[in-house]
Amino acid sequence: MPNVPSGSIYLTGSYVQEGRRYDTILPIEVGNADIEGIELRPIGPSDIAGRISVADDPAFDVTHIGITLNGASSGHQGSSTSPTIKNDGTFVLPGVTPGFYRVNLNRLQALYIKSVRFGLTDATDSVLDLSGGVPPRSELAIVLGNDGGEIAGTVQNEKSEPVDGAQITLLPAGSTRRVRSYFRTATADTSGHFTLRGVAPGSYRILAWDHVDSNAVFYDPEFLKPYEGAGQNVEVLSKGKHTAELKLTLNKDPDDRSR
Repeated sequence: MPNVPSGSIYLTGSYVQEGRRYDTILPIEVGNADIEGIELRPIGPSDIAGRISVADDPAFDVTHIGITLNGASSGHQGSSTSPTIKNDGTFVLPGVTPGFYRVNLNRLQALYIKSVRFGLTDATDSVLDLSGGVPPRSELAIVLGNDGGEIAGTVQNEKSEPVDGAQITLLPAGSTRRVRSYFRTATADTSGHFTLRGVAPGSYRILAWDHVDSNAVFYDPEFLKPYEGAGQNVEVLSKGKHTAELKLTLNKDPDDRSR
């Protein structure tokens, strides 16, 4: 493979034998020198068994929740479709191919993610490395919280007028700063009103934007530096009701892809 640009890449390979697909994925750091002697060893897909539960409420109905694995995968895999979750919270993600994945949950309503474990590994805010396949007897254990708080408020511009369509971003602070599942977004309605439900207890900073790429807000500290004084700090309590009256923040970044 000639003329590969420098940087981080995934090298993948696959074949089909007797109707069964075998895949592999290999992360490679490409520099200025040639790379030789690479061996790819495709393996077949595996199922992942797991369980979803709600802390302090074992009888909570979790059957409506959706779960998928998202991320760099070398082939077709069945985990892109949410499996059926049984009344006891157990589920099976079928046909997971080698890859690097994040656990994605939807239809949580007022719940939030407290922890995700895969076998003995804490995967609450980390990528599942399944490049070598699924280890034997490794189950996915997901614990949710139902004691989240609620933040409701309005967004106004410099003329104290409500802002229709303002983008709200909620950033966790302190020890939860890097927990991806705690980042939240919302959009203000025609009256400038918004509501965030199921917010994990903790410290946050909330901002309202005219337009913004939420990924830049959440994952690029350099992007936020010009907005140190913008937004509002809020301490979310367990099952607490909180209000936030926000002034619209104008995005100064001319390269923002959200335009």
